Amino acid sequence: MSVSDTGTLLIIDDDRSFGAVLVAHAVKKGFKPTYCTSLLDLGSFARIREFDIAIVDYYLGSLRGDEIAEYVDTFFREIPVVIVSAESFKSEQIAKWPQSVRRFVSKSVGPQAIVDATAKVLARERFLRSLEKRSGVVYTTP
Repeated sequence: MSVSDTGTLLIIDDDRSFGAVLVAHAVKKGFKPTYCTSLLDLGSFARIREFDIAIVDYYLGSLRGDEIAEYVDTFFREIPVVIVSAESFKSEQIAKWPQSVRRFVSKSVGPQAIVDATAKVLARERFLRSLEKRSGVVYTTP
């Protein structure tokens, strides 16, 4: 699978070791990843529009992953977010997250499974967009 098939991936995780392993698996999967330890490292929040999908750690220094997803939801609704964390969340908590969050993946499943899940989310989003273009029906993702 080529990079153009998979897409551009933003990874925000303050654990540099975990981030480096995510990047390695993302490249292997065909993504073109950009890794940052925080939203500040990205330089400008507006750069998020450059990506097809984002993996965001829930617990970051100054912002939580769901707070970043809220910004994405407001300004770049078409960009799906996958939240990752070493901590578990109840379904009631996840249900309150912004619509841009398409999936939660526990870090315990490992970096490869996280990247695989992210690729599936992006493939599903692209499929829904293609249906929208053909049918005119707008599909929303819970």
